[in-house]
Amino acid sequence: MVSETAVRFGRDFKAQLATVVLFRVVTGHESTVREGWTHIVRIMLNLFVNSLLPSSFTSSLRTIDLPPIPLQSPAQVIERGDRPSEGSLFSAFTTYVSSFANDEPPEPSGQEIEYTLCTVDCIHACSFEDIYENISHMPLDSLKSLVSSLISQIPEDNSPRVIVVKPELPAPSPVRPNGQKPRLNTPAYDPRLAYVLELATILALRDRETIESLGKEVADVLQTVIRDASSVHPVVVSRAAYYLLSLLRTSNDHDFVRAPVVLHSISSFKSDLLKQSALPVLQGIFDCIRGPSDLRNEMANSPDFWSILHTLQSIPEAAPTVFEIVEEVVSGTPSAITADNYEPAIWLFNEFATAGRVGAAQEQREEPAVRKGKPVKEKKRPTNELVIRGAKAVSIIYQMTSRVPHFIEQSHLETNEAWNAYWSPIFRSLTLQCINPCREIRQQAFSSLQRSLLSKDLASPDHKEWTNIFGEVLFPLITQLLKPEIYQSDPVGMSETRVQAATLLCKIFLHYLVLLSEWEGMLDLWLRILGIMDRLINSGQGDNLEEAVPEQLKNILLVMSSGRYLAPPSDAAEPQTPQQAQLWRETWTRLDRFLPTLMPELFPEEAKKPPSRGKSEMSALVAGAREKSADADEEETVQAQAQAQAQVG
Repeated sequence: MVSETAVRFGRDFKAQLATVVLFRVVTGHESTVREGWTHIVRIMLNLFVNSLLPSSFTSSLRTIDLPPIPLQSPAQVIERGDRPSEGSLFSAFTTYVSSFANDEPPEPSGQEIEYTLCTVDCIHACSFEDIYENISHMPLDSLKSLVSSLISQIPEDNSPRVIVVKPELPAPSPVRPNGQKPRLNTPAYDPRLAYVLELATILALRDRETIESLGKEVADVLQTVIRDASSVHPVVVSRAAYYLLSLLRTSNDHDFVRAPVVLHSISSFKSDLLKQSALPVLQGIFDCIRGPSDLRNEMANSPDFWSILHTLQSIPEAAPTVFEIVEEVVSGTPSAITADNYEPAIWLFNEFATAGRVGAAQEQREEPAVRKGKPVKEKKRPTNELVIRGAKAVSIIYQMTSRVPHFIEQSHLETNEAWNAYWSPIFRSLTLQCINPCREIRQQAFSSLQRSLLSKDLASPDHKEWTNIFGEVLFPLITQLLKPEIYQSDPVGMSETRVQAATLLCKIFLHYLVLLSEWEGMLDLWLRILGIMDRLINSGQGDNLEEAVPEQLKNILLVMSSGRYLAPPSDAAEPQTPQQAQLWRETWTRLDRFLPTLMPELFPEEAKKPPSRGKSEMSALVAGAREKSADADEEETVQAQAQAQAQVG
């Protein structure tokens, strides 16, 4: 079937034929090229929009990595006015017939079809691949004329052009139910504009000489289109952004286009427009990141760069490219990660890790088969790209810990402030992923968190800020794991995770025991650990925690005892210091609440003689007994007080 556009083109066949012949001749003669480019460009555009030019340029001109320019808009909505609420049958029939007649183009005549076919044959005979090849080798002066002619075809008034179809009958109400009229302000798609911008960019990118001579003029035009993005169709905007980024990459030695300006223009797009432009924009950014190292550093230190990536990371088809870009920034040689972009990079990787939570559903579907002893066939297990990226993101976050000592050393902040600035983002991210419903990511996060907490660069005797790892990392993590909603996200796996968290808390405490013993907050920290262990063992998770918690505490108590941090009062050779006496009493008292047999088991000689308590403890026990027996009779109250007196006697 012959298209309507081809029919219209065929009606003017003689004029088109003469011009095409001229076009074929002038591409080989420099003097004629200078005089006739404007007219030739118009014919090229006419041929292009009527599908009579190749959809893509030849390999000699194809220096950009984008699909061919589409000739039709991806979507076009034509609004019609509301129909009247009442009307005659004849009126409705007339409207239907009129609409049908307006929508259907007339059948082409035989003569029009003949003109069209002749035109198509003539165009094909001209071999436009050879014409493009000739263009790619033209002298610089001829290219300047061609580029100037191309740019002259861009309308100065970029006001939105829209298609409006008037209603056949006036609507009964000028206002829609929500009180506002629909706004028909979507810019029309003009493939000629995309063609002009692409060909001009390709010609400017030919070599160093053309970049220097034509780059600024083309870059100015592209930046104008980008700045006026709301008046241009998203397809053209996205391609123009890619062309501009391509110029940025190849013109790094020149200053007519700068990375911060380009990135700011793109990040200023409305959210919907930026998402529609995601793939070309990301491809252009990725090409720049893999380009000169100074350009990569300049882009990576721009806040707009991270803003763009953060916005586009949530788009499924764009997420893989975003991940590759950030991975290149972090792992490239040399790395583009600095103290300024360190935290944005971590939180972007954290978003990828969080997105991997979708893998929990697959893991839990396989869980019944595992419990029944049925092997899970790995080859049939689908590969979830979100989980793979999430686990890799956690691994990269951990790798960034190697940069922390350098950042702290180079920082102008106080030591404590610098420690918080560069260690805290890593711990916050890893802690969040330690409660990720996906076990694969959660296990990766736990492993990374443990290695980070045991890093030789973490703790320093010169300052005590690192002790916050208990109050800001480990305690909050276990508190989150104890929440019912966290447990229900993976009932089977989270039980094991709680055991791992308890083990990790004890391991970290023992690792830093020597440094902690010199800290005045040691006792309070130890009592908080005992309180956390009390909550864990009474969380109702069965044998796992009931076995793990006593074993971990037994290990800690033995190490503390061997190092004389926990000293029994009966040791006459080395009498207790006041601090040791207080630690001993508080430990015995707290453990007696939820593990009453643990201390007697480890210190049987002390079990025969309960630890002495001070007057303040006696008063507290008496008060507790009184409160406990407030509703009892007088005789029971006296008995409770007598028991308290006996305990402290």
